[in-house]
Amino acid sequence: MESTEDESKIEDTIQPFLKVKKMLPKKTILINTKNSGSAGVLLEEVIASNDWKETRSDCKGNIIWAGNVRYETVLPILTTKKKVAYSKIPELKVIAHKSDLAIVMNYMQQFYPDEFNFVPRTFVCPRDEETVRKLMRKEKNKTWICKPSKGSQGNGLQLINNIWEISDSLKEEFIIQDYIEKPLLVEKKKFDLRLYIVLYGVEPMHAYLCEEGMTRFCTVDYKPPNKANRFNEFMHLSNYSINKHSDQFIRDDEGESSTKRKLSSIFNSIERSFPEGEEIVERIKNNIKEVCRKTVIAIHPDIVHNLEVEFKSVENIKSALFQVIGVDIMIDSKYNAWLLEINNSPSLNVMYEPDFMNPEEKQISQIDMDIKKPMISDAFQLAQMFAKNRNALNDIEEHNSLFKIYSDSVFFPKTDYHVQHNCKIIFNALTGLKGRSSLTSGQFGKLYLLSEYIKESDIQKTDFTLVFSSLVGRFKSVMTLTDFKNGMFKLFSKYKRAPRGRGSEESLESLFPEFLQKIVEDLDLD
Repeated sequence: MESTEDESKIEDTIQPFLKVKKMLPKKTILINTKNSGSAGVLLEEVIASNDWKETRSDCKGNIIWAGNVRYETVLPILTTKKKVAYSKIPELKVIAHKSDLAIVMNYMQQFYPDEFNFVPRTFVCPRDEETVRKLMRKEKNKTWICKPSKGSQGNGLQLINNIWEISDSLKEEFIIQDYIEKPLLVEKKKFDLRLYIVLYGVEPMHAYLCEEGMTRFCTVDYKPPNKANRFNEFMHLSNYSINKHSDQFIRDDEGESSTKRKLSSIFNSIERSFPEGEEIVERIKNNIKEVCRKTVIAIHPDIVHNLEVEFKSVENIKSALFQVIGVDIMIDSKYNAWLLEINNSPSLNVMYEPDFMNPEEKQISQIDMDIKKPMISDAFQLAQMFAKNRNALNDIEEHNSLFKIYSDSVFFPKTDYHVQHNCKIIFNALTGLKGRSSLTSGQFGKLYLLSEYIKESDIQKTDFTLVFSSLVGRFKSVMTLTDFKNGMFKLFSKYKRAPRGRGSEESLESLFPEFLQKIVEDLDLD
């Protein structure tokens, strides 16, 4: 069909603009790699493959890679530069130490036992040592696993049956967990998963899960723990840093039976090995997604609190914060996903370690590169968008290798699991200012005066003093956020209208979230 005269005029009009668009240079990103550390090779590959630019000048770049350097070195950037993305969320204490994570997850399990049943029973010692002693006397011959709170790379891990077996190296602070005795096995071996979540922002926060992950195998065929094999770390501990020393270790470039593999390869293996393999893989994927989503829900309020204490208000942070965290998960024989721990600084090294080769040579681990390169590339792209516009990620559900699992606010929560969100909201209201790390007895008691809902309940003004004293003891004068969370439940236990008998259809714990929600609504704080 021939063009009409009007169509020709329109084409003539827009053609110059089309030509200009073609002449525009490709959008580039300037990455600051001064503190790249062991991630240097990976970052160089990401930058080169995307035709981005690299700088090592102080505080320059669209994206500043934090490495292991403390954020104070770039504090002027964080508090002034809105369009700069910084690859670390400061004060991520809630996941940096296993004991802090255990406290948060135990709290969620207390009030949402069916929804947060993906964490093995965990006790923080020496605080919970007496409780553990009683359990071990009751549950004889049960296997437990001990982990140092600040440990990494498998250091200090120990399987025990009795409390007296604990090594002296664990006496400072450690956790004791149920040992998962019936893991899913592939080729008769136990394995765990290292998954990657990228967090963006603080309040609100977005979280994206990388679809590809790392599978780390033990190097000895698995058998349930007993006196003969309990100390065989190559059978029971799947940490890569441990199994690389095994005589049966297989490097990941030596075939499909390697000790370290892609998550997708394990899914393929399951699909081939089981009659209902596809359904099993889909179930595992859904379980993993739910574990990761609910874990971010649990830790988000404490992340906000720690940043408020450090910066007085999250609004004082002008730069776009983002961070890659590692999540370790184990799948059991019934295809349930169990959260083992979180690593706030997962390894982004893609090189083989020197003891695997001639020291003069440098060789890339292709599996590490295949997993981490797309993830970091996509993470940078989203970080650049987020730095330019804080609302840019609101409607982005997936981006290549990353898909969204969480997008919410602490102070305006959409989640159904908002018990910690509401505790944080009430805590801030009582301190009077954001950024306060603790409450005095007077501030805690102020809730009785502020809330008509509290007054109408059977909670008495003296109850606040009694609860405060029971939590902080004789030698402390302030209550931390963790104390406050426990204190609110102690107050609720004095709420006589709540059903408390053994025959009650609803437990006190199940009613507590609604109690907090009514206080928030009563104070008009949301």
